[in-house]
Amino acid sequence: MKLALVGDIGGTNARFALWENNDLHSVRVFPTADYTSPEQAIGVYLKDLGHERGAIDAVCLAVAGPVSGDEFRFTNSHWRLSRKAFCDTLQVEHLLLINDFTAMALGMTRLQDGEFKAVCPGTADPERAAVVIGPGTGLGVGTLLHTGAGQFVALPGEGGHVDLPVGNAREAQLRQHIQDEIGHVSAETILSGGGLLRLYQAICAVDGHAPTLNTPAAVTSAALAGDPVARAVIDQFCRFLGRVPLAQTDARQAQHQGGQQAERGDDEQQGDGIVQQHGAYSGPGQWLPSCHCRRLACQSAFTAALMQSFFGVLEIDLGPP
Repeated sequence: MKLALVGDIGGTNARFALWENNDLHSVRVFPTADYTSPEQAIGVYLKDLGHERGAIDAVCLAVAGPVSGDEFRFTNSHWRLSRKAFCDTLQVEHLLLINDFTAMALGMTRLQDGEFKAVCPGTADPERAAVVIGPGTGLGVGTLLHTGAGQFVALPGEGGHVDLPVGNAREAQLRQHIQDEIGHVSAETILSGGGLLRLYQAICAVDGHAPTLNTPAAVTSAALAGDPVARAVIDQFCRFLGRVPLAQTDARQAQHQGGQQAERGDDEQQGDGIVQQHGAYSGPGQWLPSCHCRRLACQSAFTAALMQSFFGVLEIDLGPP
């Protein structure tokens, strides 16, 4: 194998890196809105590094959306991908597409102490499923099964499209307000960048506050600055986030991934909201507390899993981390 390229393509950003001699390097981030296709973005990436098309033997992409067939349509992005056209354009021999949170679930098995924060104490049951969940442009969800002796199976899915799980009268009132405006309310409707702003607007309407914030970043910044309405929004956001794993599977452990929106919030407040929901089923919860932890530690972790996936697709033996 000459060189391999790995990528994590979400709704807002695509991250590419080269895999060489069992090592990840040359990580770059490309806004998806700036390019017409993944082929164009990868072509620019390779050119910037001084590589011609054809220098890459294999490509593995973690992509946001369900994977099947030749044609792939990215969730929450205008990008489209034909496996055959992709390989022809970039002169690539091998292409593997894997759901982004399937990849993330595999990568979670390689996190070390200090790369996550416990928000709900408890003892994980290795015989039960683990759920990995992360809000960003959309809501990614993955499930990991430990089949024994260091073997793991990641189950692909689109868990962000389940109904938003409501636990009390106030949450029912908020969901009804949003439903009256847009129709069906899925978990992703709230647990995403646009969803955070939508939740802020709903809380303002229900509680009689005049909305003054108009972006998700403004909501999280105001919460960090102590604004009581914005802090209530982040708290409610995290309560929903803590409850969603219950709607996915009979999990007894969960990894809450800090996506572009959630990672900007206050770790302690996020933990409080999440832990109140995990306490309902006594499952331990973990939080990846910072942008750098998520994008560097996890990038390296799930890329290692991705490259091994070439030889075992969704079932891999990770061995010692």
